[in-house]
Amino acid sequence: MENSIPNNREYPRKEICLGVLFKHGIEWLPADIRDVTVGGISFIAKENIDPGTEVIIIFGDSDVIGDNDVHSVVLRHHVLESYSPPKYLMAVKLTETNAKYVQDILTFLKENGSNIG
Repeated sequence: MENSIPNNREYPRKEICLGVLFKHGIEWLPADIRDVTVGGISFIAKENIDPGTEVIIIFGDSDVIGDNDVHSVVLRHHVLESYSPPKYLMAVKLTETNAKYVQDILTFLKENGSNIG
């Protein structure tokens, strides 16, 4: 599956399709989350962000994750050539979360089960 980064996750993950914004430098950029875990997120974006780069992911209020933001660092990325122009699938490790985010993710995983790795 092209929309998949190899499973190097510490926690079980669950597929999800959720639009978010992420902050890279001073820019706010749109992205689509593809899966979540307690400790990380994979998302698709038009921009290629280098591994080691810090990004802030902003969640609007949704049925899954309430209004929230988390700090993260890009671990790896993969070009998705099936998009024209190509997009990038990035895996990030969360570096700063809060109790509300963790509770929302744990509730989502408990109610829906993990389906990847």
